[in-house]
This record gives sequence, C-alpha cells and structure tokens, in this order.
Amino acid sequence: MRSNSFAIFIAPAIILSSWASGAAAKEPGQLHYEMPSMSLSVALQKIARRTDHQLVADSIAIRGKRSKALRGDYTVDQAIAVIITGLDLDFEIKDRTIFIRPAAIQRTTV
Repeated sequence: MRSNSFAIFIAPAIILSSWASGAAAKEPGQLHYEMPSMSLSVALQKIARRTDHQLVADSIAIRGKRSKALRGDYTVDQAIAVIITGLDLDFEIKDRTIFIRPAAIQRTTV
C-alpha cells in the first residue's frame, strides 16, 4: 500500500513540473523585459542596445511619444511591435538595424 500512495503523490508532481518547464520555454531569440511605459526614444534605445542592434528613427515621428509597457519574453521584432502599438509608426529590421518611421498613409481612390 505504501508504494501506491507514493505513486499517487509523485505523478501529479511530475505532470506539474513538465507543464511548468513547457510554459517557461522561450522562443529562440527571446529576451525577458520588465519595462514600464517611458519615453519612446529611451525605450527604443534600450531594446536596441540589449539586442545588439543599431537604431535609426525619424526624430520628428517619435518626439513626445511614450512607449507601451513591455513585460514578458519577446524577440526584438515582437518587443518593438508592442511598444509602438497605437503610435502611427512602422518599423523594419534589416541587417541588425531597427528602422522606425511614420506609418504609411493609406490612400484610397474615389
């Protein structure tokens, strides 16, 4: 009887430990961020520095804007996308350089 009760207690522990390790698994290239909302310029510089990227940003387009908070595990692409959400900006990452520019104006033909 002793071995059966031991199995009852150990099985949930094995299941929980495997679930926890799967939940904590990061995508390749992800880093953990704990950044509150701040000046967009500062947030972009922090991400660029941390990921060993250069930053090229339209200073007029980012002037006076605040980033969204960034908490969790993100690739550089994901991190930039989160912090510029809703700010009418686009970005591109090419050859370890992050380019930030005003969002393209959608033109409709009448």
